[in-house]
Amino acid sequence: MAGDIEVIVQKAIEKDKERRYSSAEAFAEDIHRFLQNKPISARPPSVSYRVSKFAKRHKALAFAILAAFIALASGTTLAVVGLLRARAAQVEARSAEARAIRERERAEQNLAKALSTVDQFTTYAAESQLADIPKAAPVRAQLLRDAVAFYEDLSENNQDDPQLQEELSWSLARLAQNKLGTGERQESRELVERRIERLSALLQSDPMNVDYVRDLARSWSSMGSILGQLGEQTQAMEAIDRAVSILRPEVRRAPQNMLYSQDLAHNLGIKATLAAQRGNMALAVESAEDAVSVGNNIVRLNPELPDAQRNLARSYMVLARIQALAPDKSQETNSLRRALNIYDSIFRGNPGDPESRIDLARSQSELGIALLRAKESARALQLLEQADAQFSALTAAFPNNSDYLRTLARNLDEIAHAHSQMGDHAKALAVHEKATANFRALVGKRPESDAYTRDLARNLAEVGQSAARVGDLPKAEKLFGESFEIYERLLSGDPNSREVRMDVAYLLGNWAAVLSDTDALTRLHQAQSIWDELNRQYPQNPSVLRAARWTTRQIEDRTMEDLPSIGMRSVQKNTRTGKSAALEKQSPSASHSFPENPLRVKATDIVRLRENAGEYAHVQGRIVSVKLRVGRSRLSFIQFGTTPRDFVALLHQNVLPLFQETYGDYLEELIGQDVEIEGILSIFAGTPQMALNRPEQIHLRTSEKSASQPAFKSAAVAQIRENVGSPITVAGRISIVNSTPDGSIHFLEFENIPGAKFTALIRERHRETIEAAIGGALQQTLPGRRVRISGIPYLHLGNPNIEIRDPEQITVLAEK
Repeated sequence: MAGDIEVIVQKAIEKDKERRYSSAEAFAEDIHRFLQNKPISARPPSVSYRVSKFAKRHKALAFAILAAFIALASGTTLAVVGLLRARAAQVEARSAEARAIRERERAEQNLAKALSTVDQFTTYAAESQLADIPKAAPVRAQLLRDAVAFYEDLSENNQDDPQLQEELSWSLARLAQNKLGTGERQESRELVERRIERLSALLQSDPMNVDYVRDLARSWSSMGSILGQLGEQTQAMEAIDRAVSILRPEVRRAPQNMLYSQDLAHNLGIKATLAAQRGNMALAVESAEDAVSVGNNIVRLNPELPDAQRNLARSYMVLARIQALAPDKSQETNSLRRALNIYDSIFRGNPGDPESRIDLARSQSELGIALLRAKESARALQLLEQADAQFSALTAAFPNNSDYLRTLARNLDEIAHAHSQMGDHAKALAVHEKATANFRALVGKRPESDAYTRDLARNLAEVGQSAARVGDLPKAEKLFGESFEIYERLLSGDPNSREVRMDVAYLLGNWAAVLSDTDALTRLHQAQSIWDELNRQYPQNPSVLRAARWTTRQIEDRTMEDLPSIGMRSVQKNTRTGKSAALEKQSPSASHSFPENPLRVKATDIVRLRENAGEYAHVQGRIVSVKLRVGRSRLSFIQFGTTPRDFVALLHQNVLPLFQETYGDYLEELIGQDVEIEGILSIFAGTPQMALNRPEQIHLRTSEKSASQPAFKSAAVAQIRENVGSPITVAGRISIVNSTPDGSIHFLEFENIPGAKFTALIRERHRETIEAAIGGALQQTLPGRRVRISGIPYLHLGNPNIEIRDPEQITVLAEK
């Protein structure tokens, strides 16, 4: 068995091309034949070799032939020799028994060799060397699948054999890792679940086996990481907590065992990351600091071991990533400097160790990135170039190592960011394009890797931004388009990927910068839709909230740019007084001559509104929402429909106080009102608009609210949407209470419906009154309770909302 392995490996790495395997498929075929006990093509087909393989494949038949031969030989011997003495028979019986024992031992040794052989092959398949062979991905996957089948077949009739069960668990782990690397997260999850089942059974039969304990904890850790990538944050946190609950007692029981402590620190780091993604920054910081504490304890017990120092540095890196989300960025750079000092000390002690070099380079790169965020461009560039020198040395020494090439390319992108921040956009473009070449090489080598493909898509978006900055807009638009196509392919395979969706939203925002107004707003609204969806899944996630605000500002800026003069001329400042012309104006006729019979049109008649741009008109409709936007100027949008393309009225900041005096700070009295407004029609980005200068331009057609209040469940989002502007009652269970970062608005979110949700909101000025009525703080009292809300719904981003201003609008129906 071992001889076949040696022959296959020697042929696979043969320097002479003519003597190597002709293809990866031929290599895989020989491995299949080996695993099935068939003759391999790499060995000369001698008679004895084929017979031995036949015997291994057909053991029952081989034993039968052997038994027949022995019987024939025994009969002949008895005929010739005759009756043997009794003593001679006893000696022969003992000799046969000894031979049987030797045969059984030989069989056990052969099984051990077979297990060792398969283990060597699957380890080889799981490692990165084979991964770097072009077109070898199918071979790797098949090897690992065959190994799982091999162990499952053996263990089916040997359920009590712990060695077989353990080998099967390891083969499941290797195949799960392979699936994860190719983006097959659900398949990876199922394989890890099977491994957890095997290890739990092994641990039950041998509860004191420390290897089983550690492997089970690692399996739960892997499960947590996979679930996090699948977007199942709650389950991911539960899995990590399982790993931590297994490891903590072991660390207390054997504090000198560094392996347990390292695993515990690693899992605490994952827990910190998951908590940060869910917006629980207190738990994130607590877990990250706990990991650092464990790392310090490892160093205290093992002060001379580089691995102990390395583990502490990694914990500082995790803590820094959590601190990066806090307003005070100084703590982040302090933690990164601690990590860099540790890695630098380890590297100086062993400069020839590739792991020490890569750790040093990564810490230099991360600190450089943090300094870029702090606008310390020169120092950041210095550190990033130092990291580049280390990465370049590693790729030169190990040209087939994809991980080293990937880190080199990623660091080049950060160097480009530094040049861009320092104003040298041409240099930034050149460095980005250098990184592109490396990313394309990685994708060509590993086309099945979603991680490398995503790196390329992200880099192309970066190059597009640099091209736009140097004025090459056609090139920028082309690169953004290619990046978007790659992301679409990634999302088709994994539509729930949080990371890819965030990348796409950022890309759309940057792409909008090189597009015309109409196309730009289309891309920005696509981005905003993604951020809204992510915010529903990851409420209070700092990264998502910041990015969503960034996109909103872009939409506001685009909306304010190049407003048609016909729609805004009445709000220009008087050059003599410096005051708004609208504040000086007493009536529309003061500056315009309007027809005696103005055009009358409904707000829903979009085509007619567009056709009459520039005309003075009376527009009839129901106001469904009021939005206050802050861009280069301040505008309030009074919306007459349910989509961004519907008719809107615009109130400039100079005249907004007049309307607020009449209708309230938020113009809330207008929501749900049937009105007729008069003014000059205009078009912006395809949307009919009208600029209002005086409250008198809004004529309330009725101020009476309907006495009938239909009732709906909170899940009936479509029906609630149809009743926008009319008093209704909504009953349902509140799932979560969120608030804006400054706490000025509190959102009571009901059961989340895919694609839509119902939300009630309470402004800070009404909070105390509402809390007094419900008997406690909003966040502590309402989540999980069924309530009834009454009011007039309006739409925000297509979702219905009701504002609660009076305690009588909310009634608690049931306890938790």
